[in-house]
Amino acid sequence: MSRPGCRQAIVAAATALVDRDHAVTLRAVSREADVPTSSIYLHFPDPPAILLAVCHAAFRELEAVVLDAPGAYAAGLAYLDFAVAHPRRYRVMFGAADLSRRHCGCSHGSSPTPIAP
Repeated sequence: MSRPGCRQAIVAAATALVDRDHAVTLRAVSREADVPTSSIYLHFPDPPAILLAVCHAAFRELEAVVLDAPGAYAAGLAYLDFAVAHPRRYRVMFGAADLSRRHCGCSHGSSPTPIAP
């Protein structure tokens, strides 16, 4: 698998683990992505870095659904719909489990939002 493809597979696998409320460990991500554990280190130094990538991807997804909404009210509903549809991803995005160490913000440069390592 190419390096960009491997990185995307790792993030997708970690997102799937988050969505199922499973721990994001190197072994779990390796199994889910069907890549050798050692190859994960070429892209991420540790599980918190993988969660940071999941956070960034989730913010990009949230940004897309909010910006696609036809107005402010619809944007608010799209935001809430995302939170309801992806509660575990939302929790990672906004750091319900741990408000220390890692930060992730939306692409518009707003203040950083903690994530759960």
